[in-house]
Amino acid sequence: MAFMTARPLRITFLCKRFFTNKDLFDERYGRYFHLPVELAKQGCSVTVWALDNRRGIQEVLEHEGARLESIPITISSGPRCLKELAQRASEEADLIIAGGHLFLGLIGKWVADRAQVPWVFDATDYYPAHLPAWAFGKVGLFRWLLKEADGVVAMSDPLSEWIGPAQPRRITLTTGVEDRFRHAPSREAACEQLGWSVGPKRIGYFGSIMDRTGVDDLLAAHRMVVEKIPEAELVLAGKVSLKTPLDGPGVNYVGFLTMDEVVVAMAACDVLVIPYWDHPHNRYAGPCKIAEYLAVGRPVVVTNVGNYATFFEGAPQSLCEPASPESMGQALVRQLAEPTVQPFPEALTWSSMAAELHAFCGAIHEGRAN
Repeated sequence: MAFMTARPLRITFLCKRFFTNKDLFDERYGRYFHLPVELAKQGCSVTVWALDNRRGIQEVLEHEGARLESIPITISSGPRCLKELAQRASEEADLIIAGGHLFLGLIGKWVADRAQVPWVFDATDYYPAHLPAWAFGKVGLFRWLLKEADGVVAMSDPLSEWIGPAQPRRITLTTGVEDRFRHAPSREAACEQLGWSVGPKRIGYFGSIMDRTGVDDLLAAHRMVVEKIPEAELVLAGKVSLKTPLDGPGVNYVGFLTMDEVVVAMAACDVLVIPYWDHPHNRYAGPCKIAEYLAVGRPVVVTNVGNYATFFEGAPQSLCEPASPESMGQALVRQLAEPTVQPFPEALTWSSMAAELHAFCGAIHEGRAN
């Protein structure tokens, strides 16, 4: 149940405008759009400060009670900008939620300390995995921020376990799913929208195409599948930083799609796959694709990394071993021959997650007030 106060709890989010290759304002995607909107629906007064070091655009978006502000920031303007945010926070915020990057955590702590308000660190990843090897002390910095925060939101249960005694005041909120995925068209309707024939069996992967996402393994697994199901086609979409060509027989790379296009392309597939390696990022980060795939209602094949298996307790045939094209190929053949769909859990809706976050932030604010 959401925490209630005499007046609405004033929550300010501090994040990046561009998160997971998406523009928060243009695409209205991800946790820093949907959690604020859902919190506003639940009675909070919510503002999002989205720092923009790419376009330098000052912009305001009001959506269903939440206010999102795009705030340009550069190295030269940074000190002045942060002082202004600290002053605003002292006047406008009861609590700050900062996350999406290790340095956003640092900024969040700095602003909250000067505004004398509590802050929650939204740990969306195991950040040390993304810093260069020469960045000494990166694990220590992460742990220090976790300890310094008034509370922590962990993206996954494995990350929460890693945090352990560094921060006892924590909850797990993985990535939620938007309604448009739950309202995906039928396979036939999706194929018609895309101009694709209905006949071929289609295996779909939608996400970043790089080494740690295991797309090389998926390409090899697809070649094995074709030996048993010759018409099987592999559909790939996402940002590419992999050197392996994506133009082999039966491989259809459709580019970098908008979210509406992703929904339709997912719906046109017979099986959706997550081929991730057992890399720290994959192990600790909440895989947004699991929620989206389950919401679309298609059979899934996923490598057994982190706690992914807990999402597929009703469909264990969805699981395969990481970095094993043979295991993945066998799982794909199983799901194409006798598809099993894991039901979508309501706990993965943004409204459910926002209710947990509301209660968590309310308790932290009350504890600081007392």
